[in-house]
Formats: sequence, C-alpha cells, structure tokens
Amino acid sequence: MAKSLSAASKRILKELTPSLNMRAFSLAELLAGEAQAEDLSLVAPETLALMINEASQALASHAPGRSVVSVSAAKNGETIVSAINDNMPFLFDSVMGEINAANLTTKLVIHPIIEVHHDG
Repeated sequence: MAKSLSAASKRILKELTPSLNMRAFSLAELLAGEAQAEDLSLVAPETLALMINEASQALASHAPGRSVVSVSAAKNGETIVSAINDNMPFLFDSVMGEINAANLTTKLVIHPIIEVHHDG
C-alpha cells in the first residue's frame, strides 16, 4: 500500500491534474506514494504527467503473466521507461542494471508494488 503523500507531493500532483486522463488521475497517488516531493520536483511537471499517463495505459493493457514495457520521450528530451509486470524478484534490479550499464542517468525512479485484480 502506498504511503501517505506529503503536502508538497500532493501539491505537485494537484498541479498535474489537468494533464492527466481520468484513469491516470486515480493511479497517480499510488505511483507517487513512495516518492518524496524533492524527488518528484527533479522531473518537469509535463514529464511527470506523461509518465503517469504512460503507466496508466501500460497497466490497462497488462495481462497476468505478461510484461508491458514502454519507452517514450517527453517534449523536453527526457525519456520515460515504464515496466508493468507481475511481481518478480530481481526484475527491477535487472532493468536498473541495464540502464546503468548503458551509462544513462536517472532523475526519478518510482518502484511501487501495487496489487491489481483483473476483471472482465
């Protein structure tokens, strides 16, 4: 379960509300619940909104036993990597290892574990 957001984090997410689709708005607090406002503020607001929308779309297309990975670019040149999968030990570490091995810099990493129940 996500931690309670700080007032500063809530303010950052509230500012994004016009940029989020309805499904993403519901997901935003779960995704950012582990992040500190200082970390969220490292990323441009439009990039953060795009990240949340991308994660929302990936989660909507996820099926049990399958992984959904998307890579997209924000208008400011920042790259967003979204990976949705069943909880697998060490998968997150492997993805981060590949990013680091490519000498890429990360500004924000959010790694929530969210329990999802699929319906019809």
